[in-house]
Amino acid sequence: MNRRIGSITSIPAWFMWIGSCLSVGNPALRAASFAPVPNTKVIHEYELNNHIPAFSGNAFLRLKGNQSPSPAIEAIDLQGNLIGFTSIVVPDARITGIRVFSRGSDGTVAAGGWSESYDGKIASFLAVIPGNGQPPNIIRTNPYAIRGLVVAADGTVWTVGEVVNRKSGPADADLKGGTVRHFDRSGKLMESLLPYSALNDQLRVYMGFMAASRDRVGWISTGDPHDGKARLGAYVEFTGSGKVDEYPLPPIAPQAGAVLYGLALTDDGSVLATVLVSQDKEQMFSLNRATRGWEPVSPPGLPSGASFLSGASGNTIAVWMMYTKEVHFYTVGK
Repeated sequence: MNRRIGSITSIPAWFMWIGSCLSVGNPALRAASFAPVPNTKVIHEYELNNHIPAFSGNAFLRLKGNQSPSPAIEAIDLQGNLIGFTSIVVPDARITGIRVFSRGSDGTVAAGGWSESYDGKIASFLAVIPGNGQPPNIIRTNPYAIRGLVVAADGTVWTVGEVVNRKSGPADADLKGGTVRHFDRSGKLMESLLPYSALNDQLRVYMGFMAASRDRVGWISTGDPHDGKARLGAYVEFTGSGKVDEYPLPPIAPQAGAVLYGLALTDDGSVLATVLVSQDKEQMFSLNRATRGWEPVSPPGLPSGASFLSGASGNTIAVWMMYTKEVHFYTVGK
């Protein structure tokens, strides 16, 4: 279903940018194919509080020292070399926690999280760190708490989150479904969107991923079935036409909590998602826009075990194996 975005605050510069710089056509409809990227040497060990890694902006991203005075995001190339290091220091914060992070193709790093002051006050923030060595922009976002985030191809930052502890307003507060906010390179709010309201489940903002390619931004999310209600959620895609496309979720395990294991959008138009299909079994799917359904795909040589789709850069995806610590890279084609 196509639906025009309802903007509460509207400065739609990104639409004009996409229209002038990109050729946005109908992506190919064939299922994705995979070719392993040779000579890659990235290892990531799971660390408490440091969450699942990300792959975007030509780098594999690892969070280090989370929930400390100065957590940092490391950028690693496909041969395992450190190519970037971003320390996030929130002024007057005793401790800072990072929930989500992403990198743009120009080296811009963005992160969303929370900080606690020395007198115990909690505040939510968006950090945007330019890739040109300029100082970071730390923007307080209260009462909006960011749960998902991605740096788009134009350097702007898309987020999804929730408005918490509100007494009245703001007008874009969606307590059941999540609010999407779009920020410019400096962290200034450009738009605030309620992409849809039919899938009401507050857990959707916790159980999801965002991703971007050269011409679109995607958000996949799912609620948790309870009280006999069917699971709620969708894959939602923001395209250059100024509309929102909604697609159903891939087939997922009906009675599990955390069932989403990552999302990736590639420049050739592929949309890939890894989900839990049954107890202890993950499966990667490729979106077929013609049928509005998902086709199972299997990257060659991928070991069995807990696998997380960490994202994409260009037409390359990264899959992190939690137990073996290995990161497998594939070129995606159609």
